[in-house]
Amino acid sequence: MIPAPFEYARAGSVEEAISLLGSDADAKILAGGHSLLPAMRLRVARPSMLVDIGRIADLSYVREDGDRLAIGALTRHHDVANAEALQQLCPIVAHAAGQIGDPQVRHMGTIGGSVAHGDPAGDLPAVLLALDAEFVAQGPNGTRTVAATDFFTSLFETALAPDEVLTEIRIPKANAGWSFMKFQRRAQDWAVVGVSAVRANGGVHVGLTNMGLTPLRAAGVEEASRRRRGPRVRRGTRRRGDRAPGRCVRVRRVPPSAGEGARSASARGGLGIALLAQDPIRYSRDWWIEFAVAIAISIAIATAVSLIVGRYVRRYRRRTKETGDDVEGRRRRRLTTVVGLAGGIVVVIAWLMVGLTILRGFNVSLGPLVVSAGIAGVALGFGAQTLVRDTISGLFIVLERQYDIGDVVDLESDGGVVSGTVEALSLRITSVRQFDGTLSFVPNGAVHVVRNKTRGWGRAIVDVRVAVAEDAGRVRVVLEELLEQLSSEEPFESALRKNPEVLGVVQVTDAAQVIRVAAETEPSRRWEIERELRERITARIAERGIRVPPVPMPQRGSEPDA
Repeated sequence: MIPAPFEYARAGSVEEAISLLGSDADAKILAGGHSLLPAMRLRVARPSMLVDIGRIADLSYVREDGDRLAIGALTRHHDVANAEALQQLCPIVAHAAGQIGDPQVRHMGTIGGSVAHGDPAGDLPAVLLALDAEFVAQGPNGTRTVAATDFFTSLFETALAPDEVLTEIRIPKANAGWSFMKFQRRAQDWAVVGVSAVRANGGVHVGLTNMGLTPLRAAGVEEASRRRRGPRVRRGTRRRGDRAPGRCVRVRRVPPSAGEGARSASARGGLGIALLAQDPIRYSRDWWIEFAVAIAISIAIATAVSLIVGRYVRRYRRRTKETGDDVEGRRRRRLTTVVGLAGGIVVVIAWLMVGLTILRGFNVSLGPLVVSAGIAGVALGFGAQTLVRDTISGLFIVLERQYDIGDVVDLESDGGVVSGTVEALSLRITSVRQFDGTLSFVPNGAVHVVRNKTRGWGRAIVDVRVAVAEDAGRVRVVLEELLEQLSSEEPFESALRKNPEVLGVVQVTDAAQVIRVAAETEPSRRWEIERELRERITARIAERGIRVPPVPMPQRGSEPDA
């Protein structure tokens, strides 16, 4: 894809970069570009200006600074991996930098860009978090130092202000013992999980890669290593009881061999998951008690809401059947439809609140989830177009009142015409009970034409066949006398909107003439009036001696030759 339009500016100094950032609220820093540019091509990131700081030579260095090491933010990963000071005094950083991507990426990507991007799947952020690194940021108000534990705030979010530039990373000297492992599905791919461990201050500092919205510290493992020293466990020497909670495994550097393969990689990934699961500080017993109480209350409320709403909907539907209706018979069906849909929406919202409560319990930030949901929605729109179309069509069916529960309809869909009574209506499908009892489920998006036979008024039409020799005028008089009589009787009196009328002869054949009778009725009683008219008219013409020709039988075709 092509990125959205943007302006480009190259800064010759940190001060100029800060000035450019302050002139445009949507400006972004471009260092190596290996994280930002792919996001711009996908239009996940849409900066209005790119401020290129890649050629500020003053920000590329590795040097000793007392008991710490200082790394310039624009130091390339290749230079970090090959820096002699790091290899001797903090080898875990040099080793992790050498594991990033391929040589092209390591020669262009910078340590500052990797950190400022805030990607939890990056290798270096978890390493620097385990080392208790410090990040130096320079802005319009001067320079400030941010601890690694406060630097990563959420998914792709850091403590850097929009007009600040990361200039330096300070790490302690740590070469007593360390280990860096990551599991990746393909060579040079992002880590599925990763673990960084450094021995310091009488214990072990452990950083976890790609196991949350930010790089994480395995505080439980670190606390256990400070409280108790367990036996050294080497490969192939694990004994019964070594998996007990609180047992400390001394960390030592074990360089991965080239022949370990997928099984070793899977084991390293499992190690990271185990470390997170052993985090009793963050997820302590008191936390679980409070969390369980909150979840239990939320589930109880959602369950109560579901039961109350379901009971109210059923009771309301029963009451609407017992109470009166409007002249067209639509108020009852409309209320039944709306109450059912509203009840379903309330239940969905109640259980959605349960899900949000669970996410809050695990300190999941909802902001990045909303952004991710927007991106996922675009992908879902391509993969579930039919589902989206059905839902939108169902919404307009309800809003435009095309039909309600209880209406008799003809639905022209992709699979043909479906005729019957609407038994259920949701935002996605319409359930239609056909005359023979078949229940059809029609996706709302597949409905092209709706014929509602119970909307407004109906017309009962009866065709009367009499012999062609009969006097049409005499037959007409007989039918009009009958219709006049029926207008004051039940069920005609309550079902008719107008008096029935004889339309006259509509068809003549060799043996019969067809006289049509029509009556305008209430929309839901059309078929009842048609049946009653046929019975009464048949009896009356037989009483008056009007001849009715036999119904012609279809001729059978000739038998095929043997």
